[in-house]
Amino acid sequence: MFNFSYYGNNKITMAANRPLSKSELQQKLRRKAVRFFKTHDVESKLQTLLNEMFTAQPSDVYGYMSEYFNTLSHDPAISHIKVCRSLDDKGDKGVEVELHCTINGISKKISSWSSSCKNDKDLDMSTISASLDEHFKSVLVINQQEIDRRLQEHFSKDTVLSQAVSYAAASAAALLSKIPLHKHITSQEDLNHGPPTPLLSMLAFGKHSGAKLRYSEFLLSPCNNEDLNQHVLKLVSVYKNLKRTFTEKQGPSGVPVTAFGAFCPMLDKPDLVMDMLHEACQGAGLELGVHVNVWINVAADDMFDQDKGKYEICAGQWKSPDDLVNIYSDLLQAHPSIAGLIDPFYSKDAGTWGKFSTKLQDRKCFLISGADLSDNLLSAQAELAEEPVVDHRPQSPSVNCASLNVVNTSTLSHLCHKTKQLRAISSHNPAIMGDLSMIQTHSQAKDLMEMVIGLKFDFVKMGAPVGLQSTSLSTFLKINGALDT
Repeated sequence: MFNFSYYGNNKITMAANRPLSKSELQQKLRRKAVRFFKTHDVESKLQTLLNEMFTAQPSDVYGYMSEYFNTLSHDPAISHIKVCRSLDDKGDKGVEVELHCTINGISKKISSWSSSCKNDKDLDMSTISASLDEHFKSVLVINQQEIDRRLQEHFSKDTVLSQAVSYAAASAAALLSKIPLHKHITSQEDLNHGPPTPLLSMLAFGKHSGAKLRYSEFLLSPCNNEDLNQHVLKLVSVYKNLKRTFTEKQGPSGVPVTAFGAFCPMLDKPDLVMDMLHEACQGAGLELGVHVNVWINVAADDMFDQDKGKYEICAGQWKSPDDLVNIYSDLLQAHPSIAGLIDPFYSKDAGTWGKFSTKLQDRKCFLISGADLSDNLLSAQAELAEEPVVDHRPQSPSVNCASLNVVNTSTLSHLCHKTKQLRAISSHNPAIMGDLSMIQTHSQAKDLMEMVIGLKFDFVKMGAPVGLQSTSLSTFLKINGALDT
């Protein structure tokens, strides 16, 4: 129907060393234009577009043309990675990565990601940016494995930088695909599972809290995932009840709180802690064991003295491993609402883990190993090749849930691989808990929650519902609400 006749193919003749005339220059440019358009088959594509558009007769002519050309454009590729200094929520140094991609021939900023940096060493950001550009320019942003492979190959010593670039790429890929990050990750992993159950930190103890009790923290979770968002919001009310109680008893300053929002009352017995939680739950219309479960993060490695071979469960009170088995057994019997113990024994004492598991018998309770896998994994290259894992944690039926510190993973591929490895030993660790309690930037608060949901973890351990943790919780509620609809 339509036909195009591009610039003529007239040959140019000229005397040697004679400057080209204006007409000859135009002829030369026309020939270059013909070659360029023919190389890219522009004439044929335009003819197809005009024919199809004439048939469709759309009301938005230019919108129709835009959609057509989008089908012909190249996939978005990384054009520039800018690295700059940032601050985390504590005012400590961090790095922020801006990821730019070439889209429809134009370089655009698509995403950014920030990580906290414990190393105060001053870095030349322009030099780092140039190095990143050298290794990643023109890499397709959807090729996550290739991006992470290059990060491991060239930047493996800088976990903070690797994490920021990797997760910025994942965020960009999701954004350009017009789907939420958690769905982008789920589609890559082909998983089918419900949302994780959130555990919110309420009360904290341990050596650094000033309290005599040495258990690290007490957390609450909904008993089941029915009306999950509603029950999670009620847990926020429990936290507010605790704050009100402390304020009434001790004035506006209340009691000290941890860096992640949990209250630090001066208590010396677990039973007193349970009584306090019971009262706060009642104020929110909840009952322990019916609507709410209790989880105790013991952090036994911090209580254990290797020379003595004993645990300091309370200031000045030392107990043998066998004593601790009996103490936990009595505690679980007295409080059926306790659903899990995190690191209840020294991580290398597999024998005591087994003894306690045997003593539990029919009492349902998650025994969670929070030991980080990073020291037990093979090299980064082996990880991406999915070679077998070397895991020295207690490998007995006593450990029925593994906790993974999501904040410390270096790349998305690294996180996915760790998750696969934990699922591969499912006969010992059928459940996985993602630990987000150490988040320190807004990027981590939002995107890491999406990754935990996308990878279908069973539980997600969080701090108290304040500050950045509230950002994580809001992300959870928003996504879960969308999943329910």
